[in-house]
Amino acid sequence: MVSGQLPFKGEYETAMVYSILNVEPEPLTALRTGVPIALDGIAAKAMAKEPDARYQHVDEVPVDLKAVDLKSIDTSKILTTTIAEKAAQQPSRWRRAVPWSIAALMIVIAVIIAVIAVWYLKPIPTLPPQQVNRSVINLPTTERLVFSSNGNNIAISPDSRYMVYVADEGKGSQLYLHPMAQFESTPLPGTEGARHPFFSPDNRWVGFHADGKLKKVLLTGGSPLTICEVGGTYFCGATWGPDDNIIFGMSGSGLSRVSASEGIPEVISTLDAEKGERGHFWPEMLPGGKTVLFTIWKGVSLDNARIAVLSLETNERWVLLNEGGANARYTSTGHIAYALPGRIMAVPFNLQQLKVTGSPIPLIEGVSVQVRGAASFSFSDNGSLVYFPGGGAGMVERALVWVDRKGIAKPMTADKRPYRFPRISPDGRWVAFVIVDESGTNIWIYDVERGTQTPFTFKGSINSSQCWTTDGERLTFSSNRDGINNLYWKRSDGIGEAELILSGEYPLWGGSWSPDNKIAFYETNPTTQRDIFVFNMQDSTASPFLDTSADERSAMFSPDGHWLAYVSNKSGQNEVYIKSYPGPEREWQVSTAGGTEAMWAPDGQELFYRNGDKMMAVSFQAKPILKLGTPQVLFEGQYFSSVNTPQYDVHPDGDRFLMVTTATAEESTTSQINVVLNWFEELKSLFNTGNKR
Repeated sequence: MVSGQLPFKGEYETAMVYSILNVEPEPLTALRTGVPIALDGIAAKAMAKEPDARYQHVDEVPVDLKAVDLKSIDTSKILTTTIAEKAAQQPSRWRRAVPWSIAALMIVIAVIIAVIAVWYLKPIPTLPPQQVNRSVINLPTTERLVFSSNGNNIAISPDSRYMVYVADEGKGSQLYLHPMAQFESTPLPGTEGARHPFFSPDNRWVGFHADGKLKKVLLTGGSPLTICEVGGTYFCGATWGPDDNIIFGMSGSGLSRVSASEGIPEVISTLDAEKGERGHFWPEMLPGGKTVLFTIWKGVSLDNARIAVLSLETNERWVLLNEGGANARYTSTGHIAYALPGRIMAVPFNLQQLKVTGSPIPLIEGVSVQVRGAASFSFSDNGSLVYFPGGGAGMVERALVWVDRKGIAKPMTADKRPYRFPRISPDGRWVAFVIVDESGTNIWIYDVERGTQTPFTFKGSINSSQCWTTDGERLTFSSNRDGINNLYWKRSDGIGEAELILSGEYPLWGGSWSPDNKIAFYETNPTTQRDIFVFNMQDSTASPFLDTSADERSAMFSPDGHWLAYVSNKSGQNEVYIKSYPGPEREWQVSTAGGTEAMWAPDGQELFYRNGDKMMAVSFQAKPILKLGTPQVLFEGQYFSSVNTPQYDVHPDGDRFLMVTTATAEESTTSQINVVLNWFEELKSLFNTGNKR
């Protein structure tokens, strides 16, 4: 009543609760002139968030009120603007009543203070814990949350005022900003293709990974800034320290550190190959900025992962939890929260001694957790929790469908599973695809005639990037069964063991075969990003085809073996290119406004690629001279896609495509974000330990 405004605001109930718990009201002196600073201080103390900061006894209030210099108050200035505005709009008889209005106002102020003194400021030694409040944010029907196998695609700011998440409105994924006290979210421009957002300690910046780069963007707007190149390997988490350095994890590597301003990453932890370590993931800075929690990834499942801590001063590290788990984060209640399939666990933790002091218990069921431990949850310093609902490996069930050139879809099978990367055999009788679940990433074979599915790979945690030989007798694939991902092949009927074709220092991923027994593949190099090579089975030699500082992948041989189509970001965005093999003719750009997932038509007279939800086609003629047609849209649809490897295939008849559906909001929970305010109260009550550190 003094200011003419409510101290706490919110467009809906949950937003109002959030405002009361987290937002500081504006000072009275900032809202109205003539309010004594001392009176402002009394009101602020009465509304302090922490109980200990409020008045502890009613007798304290009159003492402070008597100290207010009432003689210095110019009552004509209190609410002068409001009263003057109203007086200007009323007849003259109301203008004469202004002094009486001021007098009445002062009486009201005195009454309010008296009410506060006898009611609001009662002693609160027995104040109960703050109430845990659960709510759901339902996204618009056109907006779908994006899950990725190695990305935590949601983050809440340390001060709990903002949330950022990854979603797709049909034009590709990007970051969305959601103020916690409002209804609406807005996309952050320039963050297309972003994954794994994380906040700066001062709540001003959001860091993220996109196009092989570590970037950052201001919440207030502006173009994203590139911090450094991180290569084409899987990006697995980042944390922004108080010293303005960012520590991040990459698949097949230890942790790296780089200045948030810009710089060259410095490796700060080394993998122990003798202990089976394949990556140091999900770093989380502990209070003080001198130690980091992280996950030691050993492949296969989260049961084999280990949660450890690294000293940034001595580089010494030690394991905290040997029972499995990933993505550990410290809570101010004195616990570590971490992920297991489909759930969040917690265990007591002594921050001074840097050791676990109790047994873990489950906290939240039904949280999206991916195979490598990417858990889609985040909490603020004061315990506001946000997470994507899900379970198990956090994989969305999808369907395999045949889609003709007009976009008419027909299911290949009635089953829905976490399908990926369908590949049709040259005779059309078999389909090889990947299924991602708690057991890992494995290849299955589907018999088109009989409608049966049979597992094809059994070893290692990642088996994918499969491609048929041109005669259909073997299937080549990438697997990490012997460490990092190397190239193997196996008879397509499943008989016998898989044989190693090619191994390297960095992970290798298959692409396609030429008629003369050459396979195009790409290597993920942390320095030069992804590069394309060709391996000749006849002489067992591998030679570079494209080895540049740009990111090149998704290499596909033309049916005659004389051309290679691929995707590169050399122009600043992903585009489809072709180049003759073995060269050295010039490079030709096929797509005109962005493109990924290049595939040849079986007759070699067309080249297909994806542009968002559009399936594009370009006519191709090599003789007598090279002639590329104008890209045409065949059909549009919300089908699963990837920037690295095509998520579809072309039937040998060239008239239909095997696509992987993307679950709609009605078919899954991918349009819902769960919110829990005062989650720390629940955490403390589960352990019944109080707020110990």
